[in-house]
Amino acid sequence: MIRDWGVPIQFSIFEIEVNSGQFEQLRAELTDLINGAEDKVMFYRLSPEQDRICLGVSVQTEDLLFV
Repeated sequence: MIRDWGVPIQFSIFEIEVNSGQFEQLRAELTDLINGAEDKVMFYRLSPEQDRICLGVSVQTEDLLFV
């Protein structure tokens, strides 16, 4: 399911570019999918003001979300 939204960076880390509405939709889908007693999903928003260092090909974006 999460692979439909973004690119896997590591085994369970995904880089996703979404707007506010898409973020709420993704959050709702994941809330329905996980077992709240056993699973944990963390969201980390990166804005253009925050440092993002990339070696190799870099994608320029306004707002990134890591899940």
